Amino acid sequence: PFATCCRGCVMGFGHDLRCGQIDESKVGPGLCKNGCGKANAKGKDSKGRSLDTCCRGCALGLDHDAKCGADEAVRSVGSGACKMACGRPVAEGKTPSGKGFDTCCRDCARGRGHAAGCKEQLDLE
Repeated sequence: PFATCCRGCVMGFGHDLRCGQIDESKVGPGLCKNGCGKANAKGKDSKGRSLDTCCRGCALGLDHDAKCGADEAVRSVGSGACKMACGRPVAEGKTPSGKGFDTCCRDCARGRGHAAGCKEQLDLE
């Protein structure tokens, strides 16, 4: 993925922590550039380029996040459901700008589980 041995060398900082750690058989077109062997996430970045990592966690050098590898169709949620696809209803109320909430609780939005007062299940009545 790099013209030199690692990103650190490309930027002139010297070897980074991943230097020599990436298995070349797990890197290629359509695969995560960090060598985990997973397919790239679908979508584009803020500049309109195709994503080149499998998830945000991998891009930041952390563990894979909860949505890693999930198909976009599986992740899509209906109206009234938390956008994090946890199966819970969105929180009641509105944001300061007047829009309705799109997640069940602040902790879920930040990827930290659920808050104590978060509703358990979506009412399907």
